[in-house]
Amino acid sequence: MTLPGFPPDAASAATGASVGATAFVLALVIGLALSHDKASTKPVLLLFDSLSRIFYQVNTFLAEFLGVLVIAVTSRNVLELRAAPSSEVYVPLLLTVGIETVVVALGVLPAALYAFGGKKNPYRTLYALLAPSLAALVSGDLYFPMGALVKHAKESLGARRRCNALALPLAATFGRAGTTLVASTAFIVVLSSYSNIGVSLGSLLWLLGAAPVATLLLGAAPGKGTTAALMTLCALYGRGFENGYLIVAPIALPLVLMGTFLDALWAGSATLLIARREGQAVEKESRFYI
Repeated sequence: MTLPGFPPDAASAATGASVGATAFVLALVIGLALSHDKASTKPVLLLFDSLSRIFYQVNTFLAEFLGVLVIAVTSRNVLELRAAPSSEVYVPLLLTVGIETVVVALGVLPAALYAFGGKKNPYRTLYALLAPSLAALVSGDLYFPMGALVKHAKESLGARRRCNALALPLAATFGRAGTTLVASTAFIVVLSSYSNIGVSLGSLLWLLGAAPVATLLLGAAPGKGTTAALMTLCALYGRGFENGYLIVAPIALPLVLMGTFLDALWAGSATLLIARREGQAVEKESRFYI
């Protein structure tokens, strides 16, 4: 018997969908081993640190071309949006998600940054994260702007590299807060408006527990996170609603775009909060932002 997501044997460990889980477990084991005896493992740690610096320079070079890539990705998504069927049936859902996106981006997230970030101006942080967040918005893929997000977190927000190296990948893999919000909203709207099941207090309480679980392991779906989360929620809910996600399939793209936009904002903000808490942030003036 094999665990879900893990390879059945060593030969298939580096291929297929199981490579992500294998790499994660391998990295965890190696990290624990390196921290056991720091004196004897120091040469290896120095090697990894040097490689990290080299890859950061490579990432900086690639991030310079992100603007060119954004044009191509934006054009593709615009064509998909134009080809999508237009119907007034979907207006309430799109309007609800759009309002939520604005409220979270300009209200809830700044309030959290202000409360937990030392009562500093939170909109400076949002300004520093604007470029990678817009790249996430037009692409719909959270991994697409990740290189730029790493660069902006370090050179604009002042979060040190050793903090970014851990916080940002974890936030992008397990902290899909925006996707969770959009998928939950779509699930509620579909359940209440486009089906005969209706929404009860029990359904809402169930959603509070199921939504984080459904979006916990969306690292394998960086570009279709909202769709994957909604499919999981419908499957878990059952009651003849397993294929309920098909109702919003025609407007899946705008839902994915808005969810990814909030994911990028959250990932950058969470990294900054962690860096400040651990003393790994060097505050910079906004005029020095890249």
